[in-house]
Amino acid sequence: MKKTTCEISNDVYVTARLCPVSLKYYGFCLRQGNYTVTLHFAEIVYSEGEYYSILGERVFDIFIQDKRVRANFNPKNAARGPKKDFSLSYNASVNKDHILRIHLYWAGKGSFFTPPATNGPLISAISVTPGMKSPQNPIMKSALSSQNGPVSVRHIIDATNNFSTKTEIGKGGFGTVYKAQLHGQVVAVKKLSSPSKQKLQEFNTEVHTLSSYKHENLVRLFGGYSGKDLHLLIYEYIEHKSLAEALFETQYPFKLDWKARREICLGIAKGLKYLHEESRLKIVHRDIKAQNILLGGTEGNLKAKICDFGLAMLCEEGNENMVSRVAGTNGYLAPEYATRGILSQKADVYSFGVLLLEIVSGKSNAVSRPTQETVFLLDTLKKAKAYVYNKEGRLADLVDKDLSSCYDFTEAMRILNLAMMCTSQTPTLRPTMSEVISVLQGEKTVEQVFGAPPTDSSSTTMAGAYLTSSAEIPSTSTEVSSSAFTSYFMIKENQEKKYLTADPQLDISSQSNIENLV
Repeated sequence: MKKTTCEISNDVYVTARLCPVSLKYYGFCLRQGNYTVTLHFAEIVYSEGEYYSILGERVFDIFIQDKRVRANFNPKNAARGPKKDFSLSYNASVNKDHILRIHLYWAGKGSFFTPPATNGPLISAISVTPGMKSPQNPIMKSALSSQNGPVSVRHIIDATNNFSTKTEIGKGGFGTVYKAQLHGQVVAVKKLSSPSKQKLQEFNTEVHTLSSYKHENLVRLFGGYSGKDLHLLIYEYIEHKSLAEALFETQYPFKLDWKARREICLGIAKGLKYLHEESRLKIVHRDIKAQNILLGGTEGNLKAKICDFGLAMLCEEGNENMVSRVAGTNGYLAPEYATRGILSQKADVYSFGVLLLEIVSGKSNAVSRPTQETVFLLDTLKKAKAYVYNKEGRLADLVDKDLSSCYDFTEAMRILNLAMMCTSQTPTLRPTMSEVISVLQGEKTVEQVFGAPPTDSSSTTMAGAYLTSSAEIPSTSTEVSSSAFTSYFMIKENQEKKYLTADPQLDISSQSNIENLV
């Protein structure tokens, strides 16, 4: 690492990011449209006062959206000297994949002398501005607007009777949800309460995620608004509330029969498969639980919809991320994630396995006793030796007694065995969501997908079960951050050996606005 002092008054140019060959940056989840990309440069390595810098020439190519927009760019020559700022602006169009790509590549020109680490592309900052002006009066653009015009904040306030308790349909750690009718369509309006920095980050993450991900098993986001003291999200209204209420509350209007439970399991699996394997940007939800599954459709044809994407993280398929802030819900956390901060799609698979057990058994994973002891469903299963694949004939005892004999025994055993594999302590032994679906649909047996059943030595230990009872385990975070803008950046660093000249944090700024989110 090399830190230099720049003679420019603007702090943006005091530090820079440098790589020997290639620097790539991605802007994820942007709305389709035109943007102005401004690249900020200052040559702070090759200065005329240092012996190795006298003949130093930095030459590289610039690509925007995979198209070369500048060849043989030399920031020192462009700025007419070292330690002088210089910027380049380009127009870029973001299409249906919602991604902005910026690539700086050393094509083998310029200086070749030692040290080679100093010869590659260098950049001080990137700023991105939407090509169109934002309206003076913030409005919420939505799927409703194409037919009935835009939805303004005033419309929402009126539709919820100024967020009256009479229109309230739910409340949680994030905020309060209200039922409203906008342009003749019933919707759910989520209002953020106590907008802490962390909650605002989760708010932005949910907007970015749901505005780019469309699937029948994901709750639909119509729009959002963020002002100084008001932060709102508009969703499709889901009439049958959450899976947790359907399974665990005695006052729920109807009971879930076996067909409904089987279809709910399959619907959740399809939603997770889309997030993990089918969408262009792969993400981990991080908080799969019964409370975050909503039930739409009709009583005889329920459709599961995954909601609450405030903790979602980008994660390439098959890769692991290291995070230092473990977030989620106890009892659903994968052991490697809860104890070591190792995050991959297999963490969602583990949570899904716990959810399968809840759906089949009708019991909540965590049950508090008067002694303040918390017993988790998997602990009970381990004592019942569920991993021996019904060897003692007791796995069927887990099936919800409310179902009586009105269920398919073979399907129930298949799902329970699948749940055991999903909750394996070893991530590599857990299936992918594609494999889960093949088992749920009866296309393959558990043995065909997984081979021999696990032994007791590989059975699940609930690492997340013995943590504190809070919904989140606080620490610092290394996850993808969400700023107060409609677009956020994730720096995808080159996998080569890193060479930096200064502070490793690149200043990426955006002048876009969260007022119009989708």
